[in-house]
Amino acid sequence: MQTNNYSNTRNYNNQFFGVDFFQKKCIINNDDYFLLAYELATILQIKKNIKITPYQICQWTYEIKKLVEYNNVSTERVQAVLDWYWNNIEKENIPLIESGRFFRLKFTSLENIMKKENKKYFKNFRKDLY
Repeated sequence: MQTNNYSNTRNYNNQFFGVDFFQKKCIINNDDYFLLAYELATILQIKKNIKITPYQICQWTYEIKKLVEYNNVSTERVQAVLDWYWNNIEKENIPLIESGRFFRLKFTSLENIMKKENKKYFKNFRKDLY
């Protein structure tokens, strides 16, 4: 998985709750899904000051899995939306995402807004859409 432009603001090992320990506790043992869920949690904790528990991250990992496997969304597209969301979370007309479930449900809305506002993110992922 690629690193993103906000990776310098947090440390996957210990900043909030020790990722390695809690990743082993999650039922879904997929690093990509877990790290994407962890990134979403990090965005919400830093940008919106919302406390996220390790249990919630485990639940969000399942939501990311559903988004990728059931909705056929590539992890690269999810990563692109998270990168974009990090930079645009405080703008008007951006849906507030407060959980992994809301992220999954509002993913296409976020992606469409991203497409309209910033086409450079979308050039690499256009082939995944159709």
